[in-house]
Amino acid sequence: MIVNPLSIVGTQRIDGRLDGQEQEGVATVGIKAKYTGMRPRKAMSALTRSSAVREISVISLSEIAIKQTRGKLTFGEQDVAQGIADLQLRVLPYSSEHAAGLFDLPLHHADPSDRQIIAQALAEQIAVITADSAFKLYKGLTVIW
Repeated sequence: MIVNPLSIVGTQRIDGRLDGQEQEGVATVGIKAKYTGMRPRKAMSALTRSSAVREISVISLSEIAIKQTRGKLTFGEQDVAQGIADLQLRVLPYSSEHAAGLFDLPLHHADPSDRQIIAQALAEQIAVITADSAFKLYKGLTVIW
C-alpha cells in the first residue's frame, strides 16, 4: 500500500519526531502517528498489520522537499529519512510504466503529484492510503481511509 502523506487532512504530531511541531494539512500516516480530529481506523488497521508492506512514493518525497524549500513545512531531509526508517516504509520508485499510465488517466484530480501517485498505484495494483476523496473516483484504484 502507498502512503500518501500530503493528502491527509488534519493536524498531526509524530511522537516528537518533528520537534513537537504540528503541521497543518500534512501528515505521515503510520504506527507512530497520533491524530486530533479524524481517526482513520481502516488506514491504521491496514498499516499496523504485521504482514503490511508500507510504501511511500518517491513522488511524495519530492513533494515534501518542494514544500519544505518553499517554507510550507518546517522539517527537513533528516526528519523525513528518520520517519521512513521509524515507519519501516519502502520507497517506491517512479518508472516510465507509471508515467505512461497518465495518458489514459481521467482528469478527476488536478494535482500533478497526486495524479502520478494514482498512476503508480494502478500500474503496481496496490492500494493508496489517503483522505483525499478524489482518489476514490478512479476505477480500479483501492483507497483505504
